[in-house]
Amino acid sequence: MAELLSRQAPLQSWLEWAEGCADQCLAMSTNNGLEEAGRALILRWSFFTSLLLRDLTLKGGHSFGSFHLLRLLLDEYVMSYVERRIDDFHRHLQSAS
Repeated sequence: MAELLSRQAPLQSWLEWAEGCADQCLAMSTNNGLEEAGRALILRWSFFTSLLLRDLTLKGGHSFGSFHLLRLLLDEYVMSYVERRIDDFHRHLQSAS
């Protein structure tokens, strides 16, 4: 994340980074626990991004507005990505049976 911030990365780089984070968390789950892993990922994601926003607010960070917009976008994207991964998994199970 620090590298993306320092080089003012384009949106596509942020989305790829978010997908990588989600893939790492979901890969640790067993097949039966994919939904639970998705829920846990979204909960952790929200918790840590809220902590970042809180720190920016308390320290009077000038980048609060930009980070808030980025957080809103990435929150929705991560939720959508997790839902898509779970849906793909269920489709694969149905086609295999």
